Amino acid sequence: MPCGGTRMMPVNQTLCRGAGVAPGDVVDVVMERDEEERTVQAPPELRRELVKSKAALARWDELAFTHKKEMASSISGAKQKETKKRRLAKVMDVLKTGAKWTG
Repeated sequence: MPCGGTRMMPVNQTLCRGAGVAPGDVVDVVMERDEEERTVQAPPELRRELVKSKAALARWDELAFTHKKEMASSISGAKQKETKKRRLAKVMDVLKTGAKWTG
């Protein structure tokens, strides 16, 4: 972000602690392009459903990394069995119908 002729980059608390800096500290940063391919492993429940639907599998394969990550996290992050089933059903509906993922 431009700020008074300089650039600022917002950084979360985890990164601040890892770098050993505090809010307001001035630091030099070297940025590098991340060229590594990012992949998402579908949770086992989703994998089982994807093999049953060619359309859903094709859509999953086309999705951007971020959407795959959000969908997978939604399912694997559920603590209760019913919540996991409900989230899995929502993901499969989005994949089968092509609807927009809203989380």
